[in-house]
Amino acid sequence: MPDPSERRRALLQFLILAALALAWRLLLCGRYYGWEESDYGNVMMVRKVLESGFRWFPPQHMPGFYGMGALVRLLWDAPRGSALLMTMSLSVLNVGMVALVARKLVSPSAAWLVGLWMVFQPESALYGATQLRYSVFPAVAFASLAFLYWGGRDRGFGLGGLAFLVRMEAFFSLFPAALWAWWRDAGRGLRSLAVPMGLLLGVTAGWQLYITVGHGDPFFVWAVLDINRAPDVHGGELGGFDWRGWFDQAFHAVWWQLTWAVPRKIGWTWLLLAAVGTATLWRGSGRPGGRSVVAFGLLSLGMFVGTVFLSHHDANHNLYWAWLNHSMPFLALLAAGGVGWLERRLRPGPAALRPLALGLILVSAVPAFVHETRYQMTRSSSWYRPQLELSTWLEEETPPDTGVLVSSIPLVWLQRQPSDLRIYSWWNLPDLLEDPTPEEFGQFLVDHRIDYVMWFVEEWNESARMAPWMVTGQNMTAGPVGFTAVDREDGYGWILYLVTRPGHPYPPVPPAYGQGVRGRGWEGVP
Repeated sequence: MPDPSERRRALLQFLILAALALAWRLLLCGRYYGWEESDYGNVMMVRKVLESGFRWFPPQHMPGFYGMGALVRLLWDAPRGSALLMTMSLSVLNVGMVALVARKLVSPSAAWLVGLWMVFQPESALYGATQLRYSVFPAVAFASLAFLYWGGRDRGFGLGGLAFLVRMEAFFSLFPAALWAWWRDAGRGLRSLAVPMGLLLGVTAGWQLYITVGHGDPFFVWAVLDINRAPDVHGGELGGFDWRGWFDQAFHAVWWQLTWAVPRKIGWTWLLLAAVGTATLWRGSGRPGGRSVVAFGLLSLGMFVGTVFLSHHDANHNLYWAWLNHSMPFLALLAAGGVGWLERRLRPGPAALRPLALGLILVSAVPAFVHETRYQMTRSSSWYRPQLELSTWLEEETPPDTGVLVSSIPLVWLQRQPSDLRIYSWWNLPDLLEDPTPEEFGQFLVDHRIDYVMWFVEEWNESARMAPWMVTGQNMTAGPVGFTAVDREDGYGWILYLVTRPGHPYPPVPPAYGQGVRGRGWEGVP
């Protein structure tokens, strides 16, 4: 029978850590302006799912986040607030669950260490303070491990299926780990895998059927691979694919992640603890279930490394931060195994040595956490806050029926709820206007009564391809219209132009948010 006093202590530890996690995330959510377009596009797509009656989901993104977000929004019709309620709650719950499993697997002190680590780890905390979908997957995936560890087969595999509906990489990392843990580490027979396999493959088949019938995609993973795989090889040979160059880029990408980016976010001490914990848990140290933790942890990290190998982004690309975040709770649990190994070695020594060592381990992550949190918040405030505040100004200060041509954050944020603006997208412009001359582009703006044009330098926004001559940021004319450059921000790369149309009054001029003028930001934004 479980010790009632131990259950009370475990519950108290869970509540204290959850309270700390909630307080820190509440503090961050008013100061952190998001991760990029996805942060805002998530809210827009939740609205589309809700308006479709849960019949439409984007094929490039799994339906779990958007379905859950739409259910919450049914109860509370606040676009950002309802999504934030879901993401922050799951992020806080994840912190508490990591501590509970670490307490049962290793020790209460290890649970305190890894719980506090999860409270303040930059990605875990910052993503838990936004409506970003990347905080939902690790919480649901870790809950799958936790219930399997506690012997809850149907709940564990059911949550594994839900995790797949949030992030499709669960099929490659979470499913094999869960099945192996139930069969080998828990000592179940092969017959006991029938229900788990049915749950996991049934969910997978259902999503495959939806994207095949609803969207015509041949296999659920292709759309994401097509977006994220390495697009070219720098210096590749003309007339053929440079395999040597491609693999060189891939190995360099993995090398920089493992030796520079990952330690920057976790700290070398905790990486060493995770390595030691992996070895000791696999050998059977601590309580039963350690090999399941290793399986989940290694497959999760392997999925991250494999994604890096295929994508070849810049070493500091923020997509890597999001992909690594999925591994954080499993990494924390592996580090707990390392803490347990150290505790056993220190037990015969002086009484003061153990708390001193554990205290040093805890503070060893502080420099990395402070630096990385500050860096991401500064970048967010410089690059994303101006776009958000300009969007808020357009909603509140321009006349009804004002036409805007935008992309990126303003496009998706302005569509999070019904708007009085007429919103045109650079992404959809090629369907209306193919390779326009400046004169044709100007006539298009007149025909569609557009007053504001926000031009983006990145090619994937289409504006740089459709109107490359707007890169100058100078006042100019294009056919029947005039352009007045009134704001810009060169870190992310955008320029705002006011459009002067014949016989139409001069549009209201916004503050120069891109030049550091602070607007309302998140304050009062639903």
